[in-house]
Amino acid sequence: MKLPNSERLFIPEEKLEGYALNASHKVGSHKARLFRAMFDLTSENASVLRKALIEAATQSEDARYTLTDNYGAKYVLEFELATEKGKGIIFSSWMIRHGEDFPRLTSCYPLKKKGRK
Repeated sequence: MKLPNSERLFIPEEKLEGYALNASHKVGSHKARLFRAMFDLTSENASVLRKALIEAATQSEDARYTLTDNYGAKYVLEFELATEKGKGIIFSSWMIRHGEDFPRLTSCYPLKKKGRK
C-alpha cells in the first residue's frame, strides 16, 4: 500500500539531524554509527537521507499499516538506500496523528546486514 497522504508528509529536522544522525545523542548514537558505517551519512549530509525518505514514502507501494493507538495510525516502510559507500535497507516508521491528515516520520534506522555484529 502507499503511505496515505504521503505528498504532505512531514520529517522533523530533530528526527534526522538531532537524533538518527547525531553521534552525540544519548539514545540515538547507535543509529548514527550505523548510518555512518553503512552509508557514510552524518548530520552534515542529512539531505541525502531526507531525499531518500521522501522518495520512498511518496513512491513506494510497500508501506504497511501496523496499528492505531491513542496517538494515531502507525505505518512502516522499508526501502533500499544506496550511496557511494554502500547499500542497505532503511526501516522507517510513520504516524498519522489523530486530528491530522498527513504522515510524520517517527523513526528511521538502517537494518544490520545478516552476518554482521
